[in-house]
Amino acid sequence: MSNDDRHIFISYSRKDIMKVRAIKLELEQNTNVRYWMDLDGIESGEQFKQVIISAINRSDTVLFMLSESSMHSEWALDELDFAKQKKKRLVIVHIEEVQMTDEFYFTYHKYDQIEWNNFHQREKLKKDIKQWTEQNSLNATEHYLLDSSELLILAKAKRKLHLVSKDGRKNGFKGFVNYLGEIVIPCQWKEAGIFSNGLAPVKKLNGKWGFIDMEGSLVIECKWRYADYFCEGLARVQEKNGGWGFIDTSGNLIIPCQWHGAYNFSEGLAPVYDERGKLGYIKKTGELAIPCQWQSYFIGAFNEGLCCVGDIHDKWGYIDKTGQIVIPMKWHSAGEFVEGLAPVEDFNGKWGYVDKTGRLSIPCQFREAGDFQDGCACVQWENGLIGVIDNNRRFLFESKWKNMSYFSEGLCMVLDENGLFGYIDKNGQIIIPCQWKEAEGFEDGTAWVKNNGKWRLINKEGVYVE
Repeated sequence: MSNDDRHIFISYSRKDIMKVRAIKLELEQNTNVRYWMDLDGIESGEQFKQVIISAINRSDTVLFMLSESSMHSEWALDELDFAKQKKKRLVIVHIEEVQMTDEFYFTYHKYDQIEWNNFHQREKLKKDIKQWTEQNSLNATEHYLLDSSELLILAKAKRKLHLVSKDGRKNGFKGFVNYLGEIVIPCQWKEAGIFSNGLAPVKKLNGKWGFIDMEGSLVIECKWRYADYFCEGLARVQEKNGGWGFIDTSGNLIIPCQWHGAYNFSEGLAPVYDERGKLGYIKKTGELAIPCQWQSYFIGAFNEGLCCVGDIHDKWGYIDKTGQIVIPMKWHSAGEFVEGLAPVEDFNGKWGYVDKTGRLSIPCQFREAGDFQDGCACVQWENGLIGVIDNNRRFLFESKWKNMSYFSEGLCMVLDENGLFGYIDKNGQIIIPCQWKEAEGFEDGTAWVKNNGKWRLINKEGVYVE
């Protein structure tokens, strides 16, 4: 999660995540502006609510992705209302044809409305965003310093170092802290990104980007118009003429800056788009693996060998790494494959799961359907019941918790009515009692938990291991 001082906040419905991810990608490629959106879903109740509030407070503009789902999403509408109360610049981005409800129209029809599928309106939005951002950078006087509590909320990936801004300085220089909130790399960079492969992108006062190592030493010269974090050993960079390419961890230009846009590698392939705005995929050699032929706002990243794509009729299916359609374009919405299954939504608004052959492994019957993790998925039926199923269609248990996360290493983090976290097993039985104010999922046999302002590691018996 990026912690830059200013960004554009994207509000959307979880059902539209694939489409919104693609829109975010196109905006990033064309505006050189940072965008914030919740990619993982809400996992920890009040804890995560504070992160959302903080993210909106640190934005000047909020893009609301309007769809049938988002217009009826309580969480998305709360985000929009909060942004309105905070007098943020609001833009309603229509990502599908939808009839506004009377209440929504009455409240928001006076705000800017953009039809994303209209090329000219889409290009105007990109131009406006650039102008707004340039103006905000001239007028910015607010700066944000994360305290150790919020740093740990954002420490889910448990990276060694985390990005912060220097409080009280007009330019808001960036630096890095460890998980205890101790500054280990001084706040001296105009902008910075996350660490990956032991390197983090940083921006000097002259506007050029390079990379530092975890000691804070500049190891790749600041000469790029923009640079992103490393993914699968390569980082996307942009030259001053606007072209995109990729460098390795030594700073060598591996793929020339010849693309109109590019995104990170996933499973050996990276999405790129040409001067026509059509997307395809390249290999790590720079060779085209899939010709540029897809609409730029209807494409995603490969996961488990398949990629979810949508056609001009907003029907979704999957392609393989040769670009062949292996699961027909017949779904209203679809998600990524995880553990051999992907959530899909039919045109009646019900979700189920398909396997990699396209067979409907679990029938469309749910109002909501999450990704499978550790053999389990959280779902909601039409009657409002929330529960957990396994990948053999078996109902495991009904959720009685105020909130719950996903399963990891056989345990799932849950939040009780007192606002305390604990852990349950796949039978729904409490294994580690709810007793912590904040907590994280298990990884490599341990999990971070917090009480009395201090974070510590526990094992699967709930015993501190430090």
